[in-house]
Amino acid sequence: MALAPWEKYPDVFVMCRHLAYTKGMAKRHTIGIELTTIASRALDEVCKRTGIPKREVVSRALTWFARQDPIYQAIILDLIPDLTVDEIRRKAAKVSKRPSQKKGKRP
Repeated sequence: MALAPWEKYPDVFVMCRHLAYTKGMAKRHTIGIELTTIASRALDEVCKRTGIPKREVVSRALTWFARQDPIYQAIILDLIPDLTVDEIRRKAAKVSKRPSQKKGKRP
């Protein structure tokens, strides 16, 4: 009887909830999500275009989202009214148009 890969190479494989992960890979957690039809189609299109599996696309998107500033997270989650978002955009545009001042030099 042939041995399973993790039996053959126990130092390389680790069993975690019936899934094999190679040493050095990040531990993964499984969650179930419900998507709207539009979101599901959009995810399918991204996966088809990039050739990346759904679980990887979702994992990367959630990792990116979690690293964003809380204000951006709130905007993405539609927790801030549109009027406030417009004000934030205008203020950000004004700040980006200002000439930058070099440190250590005074006008």
